[in-house]
Amino acid sequence: MLIMQWSHYCLEIHSRKSNKKHVLDQLRDAYESTHPGKPVMNGKIDELIKYRMQLNEYSKVLHTPIKPFNKSPYWYIGELNQLIDVKILDIDFSKLKDISFEQYEKIINTITTLKKGWK
Repeated sequence: MLIMQWSHYCLEIHSRKSNKKHVLDQLRDAYESTHPGKPVMNGKIDELIKYRMQLNEYSKVLHTPIKPFNKSPYWYIGELNQLIDVKILDIDFSKLKDISFEQYEKIINTITTLKKGWK
């Protein structure tokens, strides 16, 4: 088997010499013969860490309530997603923090009314 290089596919588990350590050593040797060394990442780890930090920041912003309404952008998206086929709402979310409480209540009442009508 060594000549044909099949030895890394065969494990000696039925002999008297066989024990747990011996089998684990054989598994390690077989794995290392088909997967030599550790993969070279060439700076990919730093890039992945950067992306993870960006995604964590995005998640934090998405779930942070907007004052004075104490509702997060995630909540607004969820409410509006239920009304995806409704064409009568025209809300500029970039100016959401600048609206008055009365305007906010009007928007929420409209959403609630429409939501009840579409169920």
